[in-house]
Parts: sequence; C-alpha cells; structure tokens
Amino acid sequence: MLENELNKLKNIKKVEPSPFVLTRIEGKISNEAFQKVSLKQLVPLSIGFCFLLALNMYTISVNNRNQSTESNVGISKAFLGESSNQLYYE
Repeated sequence: MLENELNKLKNIKKVEPSPFVLTRIEGKISNEAFQKVSLKQLVPLSIGFCFLLALNMYTISVNNRNQSTESNVGISKAFLGESSNQLYYE
C-alpha cells in the first residue's frame, strides 16, 4: 500500500508557470514601491507633526521653568541657612 502511494508521487510532473508571471509580479512590486503620497494624506500628517512638536517644546519650556525656580529656592535655603538638620526628605 505504501509503495503504491510512493509510485503515485513519482508520476507527478513539474508544472511550468505562464511566461509573464514573473514580469507581472515585478511590475506590481515596483508600482507599490513608488506610490506617491497624496496631498490629502500629507496635510493631516504634517499638521499632526507640527502639533506634536509644539506640544513637546511647550512641555520642555514649562519643565525648565519649574526646575529653575526649584533650584533658586534650594540655593537660597543653602545660603540663608535652614533650621532643619534633616538630610533626606520623607
């Protein structure tokens, strides 16, 4: 029974593809690779990018202001002296 099945496999022949299959596949790949971005897609993407950039700049500037005021308070406490001898904040 097993030999019968193996003999059937020996009778299988290789199938030849049509002559233009490879050309069609290459054409579809090249068309997908060089698609242009439409203006309808570009405008919202650029607006979103500008919004994220502005939000990032705002966050950095606010953070810098908070750090500079905290460091000024720390410097003034160091020079003016503080009544607490605590080394670590709890």
